[in-house]
Amino acid sequence: MRSGVRRGEGDGLVSKLSSCLSSESQTRVSSSSDTNMQTTWTVLLLVATVCINFSYGAFKCPEKDEPPQGNNNCPRKNGFFSHPDPSNCHVFYNCIGGEYTEIACTSGLHFDEYQGICVWPDTAGRTGCGKTEDKLKDGFECPKEVQADGRGQVVSHPKYAHPEDCQKFYVCLSGVTPRELGCTIGEVYNDVTQMCDAPENVPGW
Repeated sequence: MRSGVRRGEGDGLVSKLSSCLSSESQTRVSSSSDTNMQTTWTVLLLVATVCINFSYGAFKCPEKDEPPQGNNNCPRKNGFFSHPDPSNCHVFYNCIGGEYTEIACTSGLHFDEYQGICVWPDTAGRTGCGKTEDKLKDGFECPKEVQADGRGQVVSHPKYAHPEDCQKFYVCLSGVTPRELGCTIGEVYNDVTQMCDAPENVPGW
């Protein structure tokens, strides 16, 4: 006997797995070599085993991941998204894996969903935002006089030093809407350059 597989069983196996055994089932084996015959049968049996496993579902292709399901705060699984209330322009959500964290922009800024950052209102270009106050709690109001730069150009968002706190300053958005901002620790507001600066670079220190 040349093999442990009976002829009838071999014929039935080849018939059942004809779709899987293509070129391998057509292999011609030379009768002059018992070693070649045994090797060929081994290959055929291995291929047959794989085909049977596929036929009975032993091997399955992994299913594609389901598309992330959005919710009111996270339209997609990951990303930065505007607050669902269109009048709330300074709050946005940071979504990671469908879980969100609410974040507020610095006072006076609006969230720009296209860029994913907080910017000046005129840059964000959003409409329907809540009414802005023309006067801060400490009584500061934007001066009526237009501020110009060294070239005589009108400053879009003029800045003004805080009268009591050297680390703070005011910004008048579009020249009319006041916002209070502050410098980082170790810096003070430089009224000449209208930027935060090291104390030694600010006149009067």
